[in-house]
Amino acid sequence: MKYKLSKKLRSHFESILFRIGKESLASLQKIKAVVSYSGGQDSTLVLFFYEYLHKEYGCPSPFVFHLNHEIRNNSDEETQMETFIRSRFSDFLFVKKKSLNLLFN
Repeated sequence: MKYKLSKKLRSHFESILFRIGKESLASLQKIKAVVSYSGGQDSTLVLFFYEYLHKEYGCPSPFVFHLNHEIRNNSDEETQMETFIRSRFSDFLFVKKKSLNLLFN
């Protein structure tokens, strides 16, 4: 899928960049972020923001991290999330882990 964002979303992202300032943008251009991804709208929007930073401002592509807490069986959801990440954000490294249940041992 090609990189595509609506004018409205671009405008919101530019507004965010204006508010955080040039120094913060310069910092983002130097670090590789880790984005925790749940599959929800909020974390998806964060991915679109990092895609924008990557494509428009040369920021490093982030690591996208998903943790399966093993609270419920959601393997179909996880497969859909992984397919979405790998197809839309192919520059991003996607890492998924299963809960180690360390709290319950």
